[in-house]
Amino acid sequence: MFRWQCPISVPRNKRAQLAHATNCMAALIQINSGGVYHHVDNRERYFRQLQNALRPGGRVAIIYFRMDSPEGPPKAARIAPAHVKSELQRAGHVGTEEHGFLPHQYFLVFQRPISGP
Repeated sequence: MFRWQCPISVPRNKRAQLAHATNCMAALIQINSGGVYHHVDNRERYFRQLQNALRPGGRVAIIYFRMDSPEGPPKAARIAPAHVKSELQRAGHVGTEEHGFLPHQYFLVFQRPISGP
């Protein structure tokens, strides 16, 4: 998971916190998600908002447990790669890479379009 702290103090108001986080992340080039995808509520909305936080051409990498993996979250909580691709594409991201070198996870890379939203 990508960890980064904005050097400016965080406001107490939730709406202001979201605006603050968005401003802090505006320069991000890449965000990685490792094994937490099923914990994100309303993923399509989340990734649409995340797209606005990425610079044009910025990438999101989703690394998540395969459906048949002996490790990871409960099988009922896992999400198939086709479903992840569909959610991110509906949110406006473009799938650019798919890797199969990890033994228990799939690895998908999406990009914020250079032009557009």
